[in-house]
Amino acid sequence: RALGGPPSGHAGTEERSLHVMAAGMGEALGGLGDALGLAGTLSSSQATLGLSYLLQHSEELRAQPDFSLLQPGDAVGEPLGNVDLQELFDFLQLAEAAYGPGPDETAAKAATLGYEIRHQEHASSYLKPAWYLAVHPQRRAVVLAIRGTRDPLDLITDSDVTQVPFEGSTAHRGMTLAAEWLKADCIDSVLDEVEGLDATGGRPCQLFVVGHSLGAGTHHP
Repeated sequence: RALGGPPSGHAGTEERSLHVMAAGMGEALGGLGDALGLAGTLSSSQATLGLSYLLQHSEELRAQPDFSLLQPGDAVGEPLGNVDLQELFDFLQLAEAAYGPGPDETAAKAATLGYEIRHQEHASSYLKPAWYLAVHPQRRAVVLAIRGTRDPLDLITDSDVTQVPFEGSTAHRGMTLAAEWLKADCIDSVLDEVEGLDATGGRPCQLFVVGHSLGAGTHHP
């Protein structure tokens, strides 16, 4: 049948309900875009079409064999040592700390990992994700942590899905604009911390960028 059309007789009540839900969600998303002045970013028909496609192809996608799982012994690069694994685990916790209910809680969580927060923008708004900058002098590490979707205005950034040119390809407009804002907002602080740590002598410091969800999507300004 035509994409987005009504389910055939054998599809049953469940699939009919899913299509009704998809249409309703599409209308709601379109209405939200109009209310927020984002008309044209995501129309109700586009949302309905996308949801209908996913619903109609869900069984086909689930039936595909999972050939991506790696087996023990597969060559995937240099093995990680215990120190590397601990550092990766700490980065995961630093990304999680960005979701703290307030600046003090975020700073306390970072401190348990040996990091001192030097700059923090805890409140987010449309196209302006929350972030903080932390330093670990012993590791000679500077970490920029970007919070993911938590507040309603973050959802508006997420919903700005129009594709825009980006480094020879295209990218999500909301995240691209958020990345551009982030670069302008934090670049001076990042450079100050990196240069300050390097000035203490020893091996060059390293800059790490961590984030989850929206934070991961805006990590490449």
